[in-house]
Amino acid sequence: MAQRSRKRGRRQRAPEEAAAAAAGGRAAGEMAATAEGRAAREMAAAAEGSAAGEMAATAEGSAAREMAAAATVTAELRSAREPATPTASTPPVGRSEARNAAVRASLKPLMPGERPGAITAGAVLCWLLGAGNLVAYVAGAKIAGKHPAAGGIVIFSALMIALGVGVWRMWYGAVLALMVVLAIVVALFSLLWLEASNVLGYIVPPLIIGGAGFLFVKLVRALSRIQMPRPPGR
Repeated sequence: MAQRSRKRGRRQRAPEEAAAAAAGGRAAGEMAATAEGRAAREMAAAAEGSAAGEMAATAEGSAAREMAAAATVTAELRSAREPATPTASTPPVGRSEARNAAVRASLKPLMPGERPGAITAGAVLCWLLGAGNLVAYVAGAKIAGKHPAAGGIVIFSALMIALGVGVWRMWYGAVLALMVVLAIVVALFSLLWLEASNVLGYIVPPLIIGGAGFLFVKLVRALSRIQMPRPPGR
């Protein structure tokens, strides 16, 4: 009897256990399907997010390029419409400055042993003035009917001879001093020319003024070349 009861109980529990197993299988399948669906949705959302980010970055880049191109075109149009105005860093160059620049560009530095002709002429002129002044004093020359003081003659002659030596050696200060002397000579003989009362007064001053002025101009160019850097060997 007991065995029959156990068998009967087993037969009654078998359908229940099969139903429970089926229910468990269905629950596990639903949970797996739910998990798979959730993972699929997350992957789809991530893909959509990355695609949206890429599209946004592409749109921003194209918009920035378009704005930069538009700004460039606007600047070019504005510069084409507005006349060019000189700035503080690039001041306008006048005709005189352009001419001076052209003259400076044409100058060449002195070569070793070179001495411009104006320098030679200036040195010889200084020596002639110094020596001629002494010779005239010794010969008894008079100024306004009187013999000049010996001290003044000696000092002037010594200064002119020393100036001639400096000019010959192409010292900048000596050449500049000779140019000052020539300017004074031109001014003095211009006044004498205005007060001329005879033929010599109308002939001599213009000759001296022309010669001194010509030598002055030549010395300006020579002085510029003296200031330039010289090649090695001098």
